[in-house]
Amino acid sequence: MTTVTQTMRPSIHPGETIDAAHERTRTTLKELGAYQSVNPNARFQNFVFRNTQHRRHQIIAALEEARKPQIAERMRDCCSKLYLYRHQPTASYATRANSCGYRWCPNCGPVQVYMARRRVLENLPPPQHRLSFLTLTQPAVLDRPLGECIRNIRTAFTRLRKTDLWHKYVSAGVYVLEITLNNQTGWYHVHIHAIIDARYIPDHQLQDAWSEALRTPAILNLSAVDNPLATGRYLASYMAKPLPDELYADHARLASALSALVGVPTMKTFGAWHGLHLATRDRQAAADAAGPLDEWQFIGDIDLLVFRARSGSTLAAQHLRDAGYGEVLPTLLDRPQTKPRPPPWLFNAA
Repeated sequence: MTTVTQTMRPSIHPGETIDAAHERTRTTLKELGAYQSVNPNARFQNFVFRNTQHRRHQIIAALEEARKPQIAERMRDCCSKLYLYRHQPTASYATRANSCGYRWCPNCGPVQVYMARRRVLENLPPPQHRLSFLTLTQPAVLDRPLGECIRNIRTAFTRLRKTDLWHKYVSAGVYVLEITLNNQTGWYHVHIHAIIDARYIPDHQLQDAWSEALRTPAILNLSAVDNPLATGRYLASYMAKPLPDELYADHARLASALSALVGVPTMKTFGAWHGLHLATRDRQAAADAAGPLDEWQFIGDIDLLVFRARSGSTLAAQHLRDAGYGEVLPTLLDRPQTKPRPPPWLFNAA
């Protein structure tokens, strides 16, 4: 037996307790009959991606084409391993599945939306002035690669934040990128959406400053935030917004887009909010409820435990029973064997 040396990742369903996560996973495995199969982990992964398997394979193939093999492998392994832990003070069990955590993953993407919204709503300090919602656009250019579009608008936004006008009116903010694709032209449209803490800014002055920073005439939109809760949700939805469906019809273009997005921050703070730790209370609550790490004992991979139980290990079978999985059926090796027939060459020799 070994002791857990790393923090247990939060559940795929944020906000639920460890007991609830264990019960959900255990119930799913039992309904699938996976714990009686030769490979429970594979059965569980196929169930998780039962409606999104094709899209998932497209993304993995595109990541490999983009020469991102480590990311592709991690996404391929998402939900492919189930681990059993035992809480020593209470003798209770917890089952968790591994996850890749990438926003393009059909399983992890919705979780990223939830976590992003909570990060914005729970951690931003009270505004010094008033909150405003700012959208910055740039003109679409024929055949401009996505990577160039992203670099261009982020560089221009950095120039804008260095201007005297910005320093005079804006004290802090947080922004995300949105990527869309024109169905008729196939051109990329990359926008910046931001929540800023600012005094009243004359629209025409901000418009001129943005066009100068972008080195070309451009459009922006600035509006007051009446409902911070709804605006936070709106901003977070852009962070984990899936790639345009049109990209999946062109494998090479999808690979190019993913290559451009790898390493690009999904959410970034600036001004007085720069460096703000955007954690969530869900993560802290999960850690508090789980207790100290040295109280958790790593029992093993569900696949390995089932194999050992089917091979006659009473300890592995006991752990599975105590965790609520019930009895594991024996393998064919444990069943009565029929007398083997002699090989045909014996009869031929006679």
